[in-house]
Amino acid sequence: MASDCSTETATGDDDSVKKQWLLFYMDDQSHMQVYEGRQDGAQVRFYRERPDASGKPILIRIVYTPIGTSGYTQGVERSTDGGATWEAGGVTTYRRTP
Repeated sequence: MASDCSTETATGDDDSVKKQWLLFYMDDQSHMQVYEGRQDGAQVRFYRERPDASGKPILIRIVYTPIGTSGYTQGVERSTDGGATWEAGGVTTYRRTP
């Protein structure tokens, strides 16, 4: 799974031994982020913890959900309570082209 935009690049692959996915993300300012994820039904969910501006931990979740065979959505969510509740940050839809 890969997406290459003018401002960001993300690529992922799975570790078949650990049954775990890794997502590597780099923005246009060369900020690198690594997310660990797992298959959850039809979705693949990635998680990463980072500090907010005041230093408090924020859990980031990126969820890829298939749209039939035509593509998938990428949802980004944030949690400030360790994953008990999630705030939507945005959804991007990717479509396959022939």
